[in-house]
Amino acid sequence: RKVLEGFIAKEALNHAVDRQNRAVVYWLVRQGVRADDDALSRAHWDVDVISLLVREAGAHVDRGWRQPLVRFVGGGHDTAAQHLIQLGASVDRALTHLPTTARDKQRILSVYHDYLNRSVPTHAMRHINTSLNPLRTLSA
Repeated sequence: RKVLEGFIAKEALNHAVDRQNRAVVYWLVRQGVRADDDALSRAHWDVDVISLLVREAGAHVDRGWRQPLVRFVGGGHDTAAQHLIQLGASVDRALTHLPTTARDKQRILSVYHDYLNRSVPTHAMRHINTSLNPLRTLSA
């Protein structure tokens, strides 16, 4: 148990995530290894691993020099980015994050738009759009 603490344990977790070794990732998390920001940013290949790192290993969805949402979108991993939004990643923080490029901002908005279209029932969207029509008329 003592061996699975600190820097070496986090490096082992990062290595398992890099190698896309799901079994080792799950085992390390069950042993109590905490995820750092790098582990989450490298987990674009599996939404279940992303969930595990956030919910059980303490990975934060909005931290890091280059936030996980920005990294996922920048790498073209839209499904992983949408899942991160579902887990609570802040689109606002990603859009205002310093190293975010204009292209990445556009992709973040596109991914967020796709996420909303998939996750919000159609009738709710119609209701929202109907409610916003007077505001659109005023701003036009």
